[in-house]
Amino acid sequence: MVPIPLKRLGPASTIDSPPSPSVVSEPTWPLPLALVTGGLALGSFAVAAGFGVDAFNQANTVQQNCPNLLCNPTGEAALADGRQSAVISNATAIVGGALSGLSVVFFVIAATSGGEPDPAPIPVQVNFDANAIQISARWLL
Repeated sequence: MVPIPLKRLGPASTIDSPPSPSVVSEPTWPLPLALVTGGLALGSFAVAAGFGVDAFNQANTVQQNCPNLLCNPTGEAALADGRQSAVISNATAIVGGALSGLSVVFFVIAATSGGEPDPAPIPVQVNFDANAIQISARWLL
């Protein structure tokens, strides 16, 4: 066994690691956005269904008032209204589909944003004077 002479350190200056940061909260915007876009999608589908039903009703009116493709004024008006209702129904169904897809994306972001917490910082202490530097760390498990 070999003795190792130890020098006595004088008054030391200490530099502590910065305090651990406060807990960072996860973003809260995805879930409300998912709910809003989902609600708008349901509203769009409801509008599309309403105008779709109206288009079918107008088609029945056209069939009754346009024998041999010769329409009376009621049939012509029903044909124009039915075409307009069909276009509105198709457009709002497409918008509803896009909004529902966007809502699913926001729900997935909200569900996966929790993740693993960041590891705790390792407290490190550094002492030094004119003759020596001492570094110590404490592992947190």
